[in-house]
Amino acid sequence: MMEDKIIHGQDIAEKGNEETKVKNLFNSQNPDISFAKVIRNSADKTLGYDSVSDNFHYVLDGEGVCILNGKEHVLKKGDLIIIPKGTKYKNVGNLKILVISTPSFDKKNQVYDK
Repeated sequence: MMEDKIIHGQDIAEKGNEETKVKNLFNSQNPDISFAKVIRNSADKTLGYDSVSDNFHYVLDGEGVCILNGKEHVLKKGDLIIIPKGTKYKNVGNLKILVISTPSFDKKNQVYDK
């Protein structure tokens, strides 16, 4: 059973590198969902996909491009990207994104093109 809770973003460590920084905000098994803030600052266009989770990316700030199944889509603040499991994609540019994954995100389920 889920409990009420306030999570303060400033209390959560940011992980990653210059191209991608991630702040894992919330992970739950009931319901099986996760929330993360992702900061992208990259021109890398290597596609990948999540083999298990459906993902929803909400652009909080910035501009860029989402390559979704080989087609480029311009992104800006307020856009929502719906990425079903198994869909090849990549977000490129300078973007701050709220990522919601169900079931919860697990890096081991990420598959990248070589």
